[in-house]
Amino acid sequence: MALAITVGRGQKRPQGELIELDEKNAVDSLGQALSEHTGIEAWWSGGIFLNCHRSIERWLSQQIIGVDVDYHDPLDQHAPLTDEARESLAGALPKAPCTWGHLTPRGARLVVLLDTPIIDRLMYPLAWSSLIAHLGQWLPKIEVGTLRIDQQCRDLARYFWSPRATVGGVARGQ
Repeated sequence: MALAITVGRGQKRPQGELIELDEKNAVDSLGQALSEHTGIEAWWSGGIFLNCHRSIERWLSQQIIGVDVDYHDPLDQHAPLTDEARESLAGALPKAPCTWGHLTPRGARLVVLLDTPIIDRLMYPLAWSSLIAHLGQWLPKIEVGTLRIDQQCRDLARYFWSPRATVGGVARGQ
């Protein structure tokens, strides 16, 4: 099975298309695919689905896992990044244990490329939990508020918005 992502054009439109990535240059290939697939409601998923219809029931495999890191203000509300949190997170991203990471308006997205695809639904939660334990040790400490991993990202049909994506040259979150 080739390294690929599913992309789509709207939250209420789960039908997408499969885009194969260059395995020798996965990060740049991912960046090109996401940058060409933009728009207010453009989304991408690391999952491969039967007939490119994004739903848990149609999930076939996954080799790319996206993880959201969310900023919570001192009142524990999910909020836009403060300047301090943005600076701390931006400085830490190059050292993140992931294939690629970028800031988002309310935190960061970490993208992990697995050596082999997961093809068993029962293995996905195990891979997710192991990945989260590893990434959780990396989260930078900030003085005001906290950064934490969004535990709801574990959904097999999870998708991420891709407006203004760039990847290798970073970008994405304004």
